[in-house]
Amino acid sequence: MRISILCVTLGLLCSPAPATAGPGPDALERKVSQELSRFTSWLDANDARGYVGEVGWPDAASGDAGKWNDLAGRWFDQADRAGLWVTGWATGEWWGRSYDLSVYENREGDSESGVDSANTQAPVFESHSSGSGYGRGVTVNGGEFGSPITAKTSKFSNKN
Repeated sequence: MRISILCVTLGLLCSPAPATAGPGPDALERKVSQELSRFTSWLDANDARGYVGEVGWPDAASGDAGKWNDLAGRWFDQADRAGLWVTGWATGEWWGRSYDLSVYENREGDSESGVDSANTQAPVFESHSSGSGYGRGVTVNGGEFGSPITAKTSKFSNKN
């Protein structure tokens, strides 16, 4: 069995916030659903397993966190049914508290404990955890950026 990897950030990250017009899916939801369906159809046709990496959407700072989380929840429902492995982007001390795609971040005023405070996207990830045959996670950055060495923000370092 082949494993195919789709390491793209979905329209959830780059598109404007979903519209609130009438019942049924809006244009953005149709688009991301169709993109995911194309990928899962290709996987099925080629007897392959899939992975979607770096899924992200804005937090409450954007003003539309509820709408984004609703859309992301429906996308994850579709990914759950397809048995896809999915990794969220991102968490880690590199981004600080102002990065609006962080799923977890340092607690306000706490620079020692690390990224242990849930951001507004966390409930979606937590309600769509790993299942039978697929895994879920959140990319934790740090080492690939060399870890902060001039302004320590947690106990994580390139020495540890």
